[in-house]
Amino acid sequence: LAIPIPIRKGILSYRLFLIHEKNLPNFSKIRNIDDLKKYRGGLGAQWSITKVMKKLNFPIVEGNNYEGLFGMLERERFDYFSRGVNEIFKEYNSRKDLYKHMKIEPLIALYIPNPTYLFVSKKNKKLAKRIEIGLKKIIKNGLFDELFNKYHKEHLEKAKLSKRLILKVNNPLLSDITPLDEEEYWYRP
Repeated sequence: LAIPIPIRKGILSYRLFLIHEKNLPNFSKIRNIDDLKKYRGGLGAQWSITKVMKKLNFPIVEGNNYEGLFGMLERERFDYFSRGVNEIFKEYNSRKDLYKHMKIEPLIALYIPNPTYLFVSKKNKKLAKRIEIGLKKIIKNGLFDELFNKYHKEHLEKAKLSKRLILKVNNPLLSDITPLDEEEYWYRP
């Protein structure tokens, strides 16, 4: 049973790209989704974002090993590795010496609504309701944003989303319970 409040304010919806350095000029020319679809993305075979991007007809090369995807990018098996804004900087910094040609693409971001929810047993509707009430309370009193900023502000500042071209697409796999109209639930640059 999902509690339909994006626990990370949907920041995994904002995707930045690790790319091979020789693709920097090509990616600087991207202006829309069709331009991006000219390039092959690399993603994990079992990841939810992979299923979404395939459904949206992005050309995807799947890998079965998370660490192997970095090597696949280095060997140009695909053109970009889509990562959440809260993932990309740590991943890059911990691997940049190993994968010398890997860079963070600096100009664009892809936005696909991709919330993370808390789940409880379907048998425990009372607990689900209590968690939902508690989350709504801390959203209203500002504690939710305070906690969010404590853990994610640094990533979001590094991402400089307000200075990037954000390419937006809908997520055709979202559940009907997704509260897309509840602005206070989502991060917006």
